[in-house]
Amino acid sequence: MAAPIGPEDIRTVAEAALDLAGADGVEVLLMHEWGGLTRFANSSIHQSTWREDTGLRVRVVSDDRLGVAATNDFSKDGAARAAASALELARVAVPDPLFPGLAPPAEAPAIPGSFDDETAATIDAEAADDSDVDDGSDEADDVRADAEDVDQDATPDDDAEERAEA
Repeated sequence: MAAPIGPEDIRTVAEAALDLAGADGVEVLLMHEWGGLTRFANSSIHQSTWREDTGLRVRVVSDDRLGVAATNDFSKDGAARAAASALELARVAVPDPLFPGLAPPAEAPAIPGSFDDETAATIDAEAADDSDVDDGSDEADDVRADAEDVDQDATPDDDAEERAEA
C-alpha cells in the first residue's frame, strides 16, 4: 500500500497543473480510491484482492471552451501533462456560451477525525494469514493439463472427419 498522501503533496502536484499558461481557468480534482474483495468457499478464503488507485482530473477553460484530461500519474510532471492535454482539447472544442465558469479558489476546510494514525500505521503483516487461502492452483493445474491434451494443429475439417469415423 502506498504511503498516505498529505495536503502538501496534493498542493504541490495540483499547482503544477494550475500553473498552466494560456488558459482562462484550470480546475484540478484528486481522486484516491481503494478497496478490497474477499471471496469465501467452503468456509475458507478462496480469493482476496486489493486495489488502490490515485488519479487526477484536470478541467481547463479557454475562450468559453472546455477541455478535460485525466491521469493516474500523481506527479508534478503528470499533472502538467494532463493540464496541457486539457488545454489542447479546449482549443478544438465547440464554445459553450452557457458555461457559468469555474468555482473561485477556496481553501478546503480541515475535517477533524478524517485521518486515523492507527489505521495508517497498519502493516500487511497484520492482515489475515494467507496460508489458508485457496488459490485454485490444483484447479489451474487441471486446466493446464487439459489444455496440453488438445491437438494444437487440429483443424475444423479434422474434427468433422473424426465425427464421421465415429
